[in-house]
Amino acid sequence: MRRTCSPGARARPRLLLARLGLAAALPLAACHRKLPQKVDDDVGITQPGLDGADSADGGAAEVGGPAVLAEGALLSSLLTALPRAERRVWTAQYTLWDGNLTGQVYSALEAAAARGVEVRVLADEEAEDTPARLAALSAAGAQTRLDDPGTTTHHKLWIIDDQLITGSHNLSDSGLGRNAELSAATSAAEVVEAAAARFDALWADPAARPTAAAQPDAGRPAQLYIDDEALGGLLHCVDTAVQRVDLAIYAVAWDDRYPGSGVDLLLGALERAQGRGLAVRVLLDDSEWVRDNDINDAAFARLVAAGVPTRRADPEALVHAKVLICDDTLLASDANWSYSGLDLYHGATLALRDAESAAAGRAFVDGLWAAGSAR
Repeated sequence: MRRTCSPGARARPRLLLARLGLAAALPLAACHRKLPQKVDDDVGITQPGLDGADSADGGAAEVGGPAVLAEGALLSSLLTALPRAERRVWTAQYTLWDGNLTGQVYSALEAAAARGVEVRVLADEEAEDTPARLAALSAAGAQTRLDDPGTTTHHKLWIIDDQLITGSHNLSDSGLGRNAELSAATSAAEVVEAAAARFDALWADPAARPTAAAQPDAGRPAQLYIDDEALGGLLHCVDTAVQRVDLAIYAVAWDDRYPGSGVDLLLGALERAQGRGLAVRVLLDDSEWVRDNDINDAAFARLVAAGVPTRRADPEALVHAKVLICDDTLLASDANWSYSGLDLYHGATLALRDAESAAAGRAFVDGLWAAGSAR
């Protein structure tokens, strides 16, 4: 039986090994699975040299200012912001699944296009529903584009007039309504336009990479990291923290065969923070697919051995967030801590450096931590 990463997900038959081009057995904890099923299976856990949830209570975020969008708050915010859009709605998405909740978003996109807003939708080919959904949006007046099959567009990115939203929410009913997810929004002009420039670059060339790496700048209230820039931002967050570090994440695919990898460096940073006397918490997903395929086990064992307080999430939940909070800085990301997530995929990580955003993110982690266990 093929296991999925979301209990109750609708699986579709697939010749997985043929698509991946694997000639030998995996292990699954080090493969990149591209599954055409209605789940948020974006773990992206390849390693160098190897081929490669159920509650959603959250209020709508205020449109136009920095905000943390936990769980169902993204859907509320989109359904508020999209009808108000006047100039542009640009979105880059890993998945375009059909569903009751996603249908509301697609209807809002079509309505925006009908009233003359520039609607552009760029999507990865991951979801089986994506081609038909792009065709329907195009027929409604939106501009649509499928990325190159040789790239993985892992974005969950929205630019709505002068607001940017990005984070962990896929366009699926599970992503919008059931999983433990976290995205963040900002109207900081410099950040929004950096995201718009990035979107334009991908629109022109789906394989495009940043030409100049963004360097962490603690003086900026908001900052965007693109693709593999995320690693530097994450390390800076942990290494400069002076009081506490909190992490809640779907997948940390550490492999001791690759010392010095991005994941290895990040785990080392957490261990150093603990050694400096900071209050550190790490919450790892433990949903069915992650658990059955031992995705987080090696990282869990390493952190526990190093004395870092680490818990597995409630196994009945699906913690799909990728959120790191260091003192008064929150990083909302679409990148799992894996070779694929940190080195290969297209993605975005938004840093918000303010006490209110950090407190909101930490409250999100508090709930997951309380429901988790140290087993």
